[in-house]
Amino acid sequence: MHPDALIARVAESQHSLITLEQLRSVGLSKDQIDGRVRRGRLVRLEPRLFKVGGAVETWEQRVLGACLSAGPQAAACRRTAAVLWGLTDITAPPIEIAVPRPRSPQWVSAKVFRSTDLIAAHRMELNRIPVTNVPRTLVDLGAVAPDWMVESAVDRAVTRKLVTIRELRATLDNVARQGRRGVGPLRRVLENVHEGPESVLEMKLVRLILRSTLPRPQLQFWVEVDGSLRFRLDIAYPEAMLAIEADGREVHSRRDVFSADRERQAALEDLGWRFLRFTWHHVTQRESWVISRIRDVYRARLQPTS
Repeated sequence: MHPDALIARVAESQHSLITLEQLRSVGLSKDQIDGRVRRGRLVRLEPRLFKVGGAVETWEQRVLGACLSAGPQAAACRRTAAVLWGLTDITAPPIEIAVPRPRSPQWVSAKVFRSTDLIAAHRMELNRIPVTNVPRTLVDLGAVAPDWMVESAVDRAVTRKLVTIRELRATLDNVARQGRRGVGPLRRVLENVHEGPESVLEMKLVRLILRSTLPRPQLQFWVEVDGSLRFRLDIAYPEAMLAIEADGREVHSRRDVFSADRERQAALEDLGWRFLRFTWHHVTQRESWVISRIRDVYRARLQPTS
């Protein structure tokens, strides 16, 4: 096959990019490469990175170019990875890539982070671009983004089933160490959340309550019946026998889960518990009403009966 055909084949799978090593692997000498640059068939972007002449320039191409320049173990990370995964609405953020220590690549048009814990399991390919996986991206995002952005990114990732709360906690535990940047924001997001089908809505509801002036509720509270722990409540005020539930769409998509959930509620109501259920619309669009509703019922339940 002609060298130019081989170049086209390689570049097609790399957003129209090709490295010096790849050009040499198809049999081109330094003079042949320089000749193609002079004729505009190749455009030199970095000393060891080229673009096919006439190819449209894109942000994704720049990201891949930075990774190719940094070496085979490099991966887009932090805000760059969050954009590639669709976890944030930032438009063309600064290009950030991670490389394992002790690598210190030169001639890379990006912010390079040298990592001691960037392992193969944390890297994957997305749209032909090496990128940190979703759990690692969310851990690292906290080092360069405010808490609200990390919170929003976690919500999107869990909603789209790109990651579970359990996977996030496992990754956080694996990479967390004293002084490591980025772990604090994700820890705060996950602090009061358990793994389950309602995890996203429950996260939002718990955060809403904790940001208010309401008393701090008990989470994952078990109700004892006849000497044994029988029912678990996601959010509870035991002193008022008040249970607060995130009433998400996933529960209603399964009839068996829905029926079991309502049977549990009926049994607890027979014991004197009061339930308040809030939907996605309530929690995201009617925050003040949710807090007022909880506060009014909580106070009423604590008032002595005559």
